[in-house]
Amino acid sequence: ARIENGKIELNEKILDLQTQFNETVDMFQIDMDKKNITFNHSIDIIDNMVEADSLRTKQIVLNLIGNALKYTREGGTIWFEIKQKDPAVNGFANYEIRIKDTGIGMSEEFQKHLFDLFERENRSSVTGVQGTGLGLAITKRLVELMNGEVSCNSTLGKGTEFICSVRLKVANSDYVEEDNEDIDLSMLEGKKVLLVEDNDLNREIAKSILEDVGMQVEEATDGTIAVELLGSKKGNKYEKTEA
Repeated sequence: ARIENGKIELNEKILDLQTQFNETVDMFQIDMDKKNITFNHSIDIIDNMVEADSLRTKQIVLNLIGNALKYTREGGTIWFEIKQKDPAVNGFANYEIRIKDTGIGMSEEFQKHLFDLFERENRSSVTGVQGTGLGLAITKRLVELMNGEVSCNSTLGKGTEFICSVRLKVANSDYVEEDNEDIDLSMLEGKKVLLVEDNDLNREIAKSILEDVGMQVEEATDGTIAVELLGSKKGNKYEKTEA
């Protein structure tokens, strides 16, 4: 709703694409191994320091790799690639993100509405995967917010490839050091948090990140369960904090 109403603004700061790439690979590798999926990944860039919204950039990639993981059966293959298309010109460079899988693919008819809100192909009986149909719609809008484009090539029963193209401002090396200050997350250690997320993979990733900084995580798969949990707790187990 915030995206549709134009209330989302990019928070562009210095972003190390190489570091974010490595973090993303590490985040998914365990789940790839669990499903016996071959996870091929490569990055080919000249200018890895750019000005971009780290959170939104990561959200785009997580959505697309998360989908590939959900719809690729055991023993399949997923490719994740970031490539700089050309050297920087006038301080800007073109980057391309590709996520390809050997999953179940999509029908030609569904691909016509792939990025529409709440659109899902009715194949949960085959895949066992449920969802809201919002992930790809949000991904497309975030890419467009970054003045980029996203496209998809898919063949039913053979796999899918998503391609995101964005033009990013290359960071001025004079400012890289001062913008990359470490953030002190010690204030979060020991805090209790209620994590509400209906997507199993997203919830697992978020839980891992929160626990890594020392937080105690309780999970709810939807808003109704979250309200019930809050109502059943005595005292202020979930404190409001200015974290």
